[in-house]
Amino acid sequence: MTVRELYEAAIELGIALDPRSQETLDAELARRKEEFEALPEWKKPYFDHERLRNPYGDVRIVNGPEDAEVFTALAGINIGTDEFLIADRLKDKGVPLDAIIAHHTSGTGIGRSHIDDITLINIDIFVREGVPRKEAEKVLLPWIDEWRTGSD
Repeated sequence: MTVRELYEAAIELGIALDPRSQETLDAELARRKEEFEALPEWKKPYFDHERLRNPYGDVRIVNGPEDAEVFTALAGINIGTDEFLIADRLKDKGVPLDAIIAHHTSGTGIGRSHIDDITLINIDIFVREGVPRKEAEKVLLPWIDEWRTGSD
Protein backbone atom coordinates (compact mmCIF):
# COMPACT_ATOMS: atom_id res chain seq x y z
CA MET A 1 0.00 0.00 0.00
CA THR A 2 1.34 3.45 -0.84
CA VAL A 3 1.27 6.53 1.36
CA ARG A 4 -1.49 7.98 -0.86
CA GLU A 5 -3.56 4.75 -0.68
CA LEU A 6 -3.20 4.67 3.10
CA TYR A 7 -4.25 8.31 3.30
CA GLU A 8 -7.31 7.77 1.09
CA ALA A 9 -8.29 4.67 3.09
CA ALA A 10 -8.03 6.67 6.33
CA ILE A 11 -10.38 9.34 4.98
CA GLU A 12 -12.82 6.72 3.67
CA LEU A 13 -12.84 4.88 7.01
CA GLY A 14 -13.21 8.16 8.89
CA ILE A 15 -16.26 9.06 6.83
CA ALA A 16 -17.76 5.60 7.37
CA LEU A 17 -17.35 5.94 11.16
CA ASP A 18 -18.09 9.65 11.45
CA PRO A 19 -20.89 10.43 13.93
CA ARG A 20 -22.22 13.05 11.51
CA SER A 21 -24.46 12.04 8.62
CA GLN A 22 -23.25 11.97 5.02
CA GLU A 23 -25.66 14.84 4.40
CA THR A 24 -23.94 16.89 7.13
CA LEU A 25 -20.49 16.11 5.74
CA ASP A 26 -21.60 17.03 2.21
CA ALA A 27 -23.05 20.31 3.51
CA GLU A 28 -19.76 21.11 5.26
CA LEU A 29 -17.77 20.42 2.08
CA ALA A 30 -20.22 22.59 0.11
CA ARG A 31 -19.76 25.39 2.66
CA ARG A 32 -16.00 25.16 2.22
CA LYS A 33 -16.40 25.33 -1.55
CA GLU A 34 -18.42 28.53 -1.16
CA GLU A 35 -15.73 29.86 1.18
CA PHE A 36 -13.09 29.12 -1.46
CA GLU A 37 -15.09 30.62 -4.32
CA ALA A 38 -15.66 33.83 -2.33
CA LEU A 39 -11.92 34.38 -1.93
CA PRO A 40 -10.16 37.00 -4.02
CA GLU A 41 -8.16 35.38 -6.84
CA TRP A 42 -4.84 36.19 -5.22
CA LYS A 43 -5.76 34.16 -2.09
CA LYS A 44 -6.99 31.04 -3.89
CA PRO A 45 -3.54 29.47 -4.45
CA TYR A 46 -2.94 29.61 -0.68
CA PHE A 47 -6.22 27.89 0.23
CA ASP A 48 -5.84 24.31 1.48
CA HIS A 49 -7.58 22.65 -1.49
CA GLU A 50 -7.69 19.37 0.41
CA ARG A 51 -10.43 20.97 2.55
CA LEU A 52 -12.74 20.76 -0.48
CA ARG A 53 -12.75 16.94 -0.50
CA ASN A 54 -11.49 15.83 2.91
CA PRO A 55 -13.71 16.73 5.89
CA TYR A 56 -10.87 16.23 8.39
CA GLY A 57 -8.63 19.23 8.98
CA ASP A 58 -6.02 17.19 10.82
CA VAL A 59 -5.56 14.47 8.20
CA ARG A 60 -2.94 15.32 5.58
CA ILE A 61 0.15 13.96 3.90
CA VAL A 62 2.81 16.30 5.22
CA ASN A 63 6.10 15.04 3.88
CA GLY A 64 7.56 12.38 1.64
CA PRO A 65 6.62 10.80 -1.66
CA GLU A 66 2.96 9.81 -1.92
CA ASP A 67 3.83 6.79 -4.06
CA ALA A 68 6.19 5.28 -1.44
CA GLU A 69 5.23 1.78 -0.33
CA VAL A 70 4.36 1.43 3.36
CA PHE A 71 4.97 -1.90 5.05
CA THR A 72 5.77 -0.71 8.58
CA ALA A 73 4.92 2.54 10.31
CA LEU A 74 5.28 4.28 13.63
CA ALA A 75 1.91 5.73 14.61
CA GLY A 76 0.86 7.98 17.44
CA ILE A 77 -1.07 10.97 18.68
CA ASN A 78 0.65 14.33 19.23
CA ILE A 79 3.88 13.07 17.70
CA GLY A 80 6.74 15.48 18.13
CA THR A 81 10.49 15.69 17.93
CA ASP A 82 11.07 12.93 20.48
CA GLU A 83 9.14 10.39 18.45
CA PHE A 84 10.88 11.42 15.23
CA LEU A 85 14.22 10.88 16.95
CA ILE A 86 13.07 7.46 18.16
CA ALA A 87 12.05 6.59 14.60
CA ASP A 88 15.44 7.73 13.32
CA ARG A 89 17.26 5.63 15.95
CA LEU A 90 15.12 2.58 15.13
CA LYS A 91 16.00 2.94 11.46
CA ASP A 92 19.70 3.29 12.38
CA LYS A 93 19.41 0.01 14.27
CA GLY A 94 17.98 -1.73 11.22
CA VAL A 95 14.30 -1.68 12.16
CA PRO A 96 12.33 -1.33 8.94
CA LEU A 97 10.23 1.82 9.16
CA ASP A 98 8.58 3.29 6.08
CA ALA A 99 6.39 6.02 7.54
CA ILE A 100 5.41 7.97 10.60
CA ILE A 101 1.67 8.42 11.01
CA ALA A 102 0.86 11.28 13.34
CA HIS A 103 -2.49 12.53 14.55
CA HIS A 104 -2.43 16.19 15.63
CA THR A 105 0.87 16.77 13.92
CA SER A 106 2.23 20.28 14.06
CA GLY A 107 3.65 20.03 10.54
CA THR A 108 0.45 20.45 8.54
CA GLY A 109 0.50 24.22 8.50
CA ILE A 110 -3.17 24.33 9.42
CA GLY A 111 -3.77 27.51 11.35
CA ARG A 112 -6.31 28.45 13.95
CA SER A 113 -8.57 29.76 11.18
CA HIS A 114 -9.44 26.14 10.35
CA ILE A 115 -9.91 25.01 13.92
CA ASP A 116 -13.60 24.28 13.27
CA ASP A 117 -12.51 21.57 10.82
CA ILE A 118 -11.05 19.58 13.68
CA THR A 119 -13.00 20.61 16.79
CA LEU A 120 -16.72 20.88 16.00
CA ILE A 121 -16.98 17.12 15.47
CA ASN A 122 -16.58 16.81 19.25
CA ILE A 123 -20.07 18.26 19.72
CA ASP A 124 -21.48 15.54 17.46
CA ILE A 125 -19.58 12.87 19.39
CA PHE A 126 -21.05 14.13 22.68
CA VAL A 127 -24.55 14.10 21.13
CA ARG A 128 -24.03 10.56 19.82
CA GLU A 129 -23.15 9.48 23.36
CA GLY A 130 -26.39 10.94 24.74
CA VAL A 131 -25.44 14.48 25.78
CA PRO A 132 -28.09 17.01 24.68
CA ARG A 133 -26.71 19.24 21.89
CA LYS A 134 -27.23 22.46 23.88
CA GLU A 135 -25.26 21.01 26.82
CA ALA A 136 -22.47 19.78 24.55
CA GLU A 137 -22.22 23.21 22.94
CA LYS A 138 -22.27 24.91 26.36
CA VAL A 139 -19.28 22.83 27.45
CA LEU A 140 -17.30 22.71 24.21
CA LEU A 141 -17.84 26.04 22.44
CA PRO A 142 -15.90 28.09 25.03
CA TRP A 143 -12.98 25.66 24.67
CA ILE A 144 -13.19 25.85 20.86
CA ASP A 145 -13.31 29.66 21.07
CA GLU A 146 -10.11 29.58 23.16
CA TRP A 147 -8.44 27.55 20.41
CA ARG A 148 -9.72 29.97 17.74
CA THR A 149 -8.29 32.99 19.50
CA GLY A 150 -5.08 31.34 20.60
CA SER A 151 -5.69 32.08 24.26
CA ASP A 152 -5.14 28.48 25.36
